[in-house]
Amino acid sequence: MKQAKPVRTRSVNNVRSVNSLNTGSSLGGAISTNQRNQIALIAAVLFVIAALLSLFVAWDDLKSGGTSETLI
Repeated sequence: MKQAKPVRTRSVNNVRSVNSLNTGSSLGGAISTNQRNQIALIAAVLFVIAALLSLFVAWDDLKSGGTSETLI
């Protein structure tokens, strides 16, 4: 049986690989810890909003008895 060749990967934390992927960035592709934390907070808030909306839709469907309504 033929063995698979090892695959070369780039590290996410490697600045050189990030710079090569994000050449249009004004910071050269480097994201500070503060910016990363802000992005994570925004993503968490959006996730909570999406979860609340889905619970509202599910609760509304449960209250209506599960009948489907057709809008024309």
